[in-house]
Parts: sequence; C-alpha cells; structure tokens
Amino acid sequence: MDAVLVARMVVCAFFAICFAQSSLDKILDYRGNLAYLEEHFAATPMKAVVPGMLVAITIFEAATALASLLAVVTLLVGFTGIMPTLALSLAAVTLLMLFGGQRFSKDYAGAGTLGIYFGVAVIGLLAIGLPR
Repeated sequence: MDAVLVARMVVCAFFAICFAQSSLDKILDYRGNLAYLEEHFAATPMKAVVPGMLVAITIFEAATALASLLAVVTLLVGFTGIMPTLALSLAAVTLLMLFGGQRFSKDYAGAGTLGIYFGVAVIGLLAIGLPR
C-alpha cells in the first residue's frame, strides 16, 4: 500500500466519520437542531427557510457520509473509479453549504473552522488526481 492510496483512504474515512456523526445527530435530534438553527439564523434573511435548510443539509451530509464510506471500500479493494472523486466533491459542496450558513449568520469563527475541513477536502481531491 503506497502513501497516495493511504492518503486517499484516510481523507475519505475522515469525511465518512465526520458526516455520518453530523447527519445522524440531525436525524436523531431534529427538534434540538431545529431550535438551535432557528436561534442561530434569527437575525438573518434565512430565518424563514431554516426547516428546509436543515433537511437539505442533513440529506447532503448523509449522502456524503455514504459516498465517503463507499469510497474507502472501493479503494481498499483496489478499484478507484469515480466514487472517491464523487465523495470528496460532495464533501466540498456540503462544506460550502455549511460555510455559507455560517457566514450569513455572522458566525465567523465557525466559518473559519470549516475552512480547515474544506482544505482537507481539496487535498483529498488533489490526492485522487495523483498518479498511483
């Protein structure tokens, strides 16, 4: 197993864990998350669409977690295909959605933290593009 393959797998595993936990939390504690987000976006133009945003981000997070898990499996069995690229692209899009929400709500510290996750996604995408 070479370093590029390991980098691809661990970045996909990172996002599988990250987004599985986050989406499951939103599913299992929908009301708590909704209350938090309604307060978080209360002073923004997005306050009226918080329930829809919560559903949308939960779907994106769950899809990213599943795609990332499938990417790890495909990499483990020696098949690269499209799944790692799809998983990391979904991770980047999901993070951009979260980043936009943080910026709209003026939670600049939270947005800054998401920049680190986004950097990991970009590094993972670059690792996918490297020759093996």
